Amino acid sequence: MKRPMPAPAGVLAALLMAACGGAAGSASPSPTETLGADYAAIVTPSDAATAELWSAVTAQSTDTAKIRAAAKVCFDADVKMNSNLLVFEKKVPANVQRDIESARAAASKEVADLQLMTASTTDDQLMGAFDAFAADETPLESAFLLLRSDLGFPTPS
Repeated sequence: MKRPMPAPAGVLAALLMAACGGAAGSASPSPTETLGADYAAIVTPSDAATAELWSAVTAQSTDTAKIRAAAKVCFDADVKMNSNLLVFEKKVPANVQRDIESARAAASKEVADLQLMTASTTDDQLMGAFDAFAADETPLESAFLLLRSDLGFPTPS
């Protein structure tokens, strides 16, 4: 997730392709390009959902129904991302697999926070769960930065 701050999907894909030496119209993608495309497909929906959640929380007027709805979308995206990372793990070199496990563990903490957000019945519960989510963003971002580095991808800007 995170998946340091999200870049638009097209920009991320272009950066990954450029960093991997790929060009549009290449005969066949290299293994690195394939991993880059797979990685982008896995994390982009979660990144977008996370950005929407932050947007809902930081909006001028607080709308807890919107925040809970965004948390649910983010929850679904993170669960799917975590599951897809498990499949992706089988495609990467052994030395990268432990970093995927670290990223999955960090994502699991956020999933639990998001579940609490969607199940909250009071504003205090909602914001307390969001505060836990926000605190878990830092270790998650660190785990995904390490994973990206190990995969040979550029650091997102």
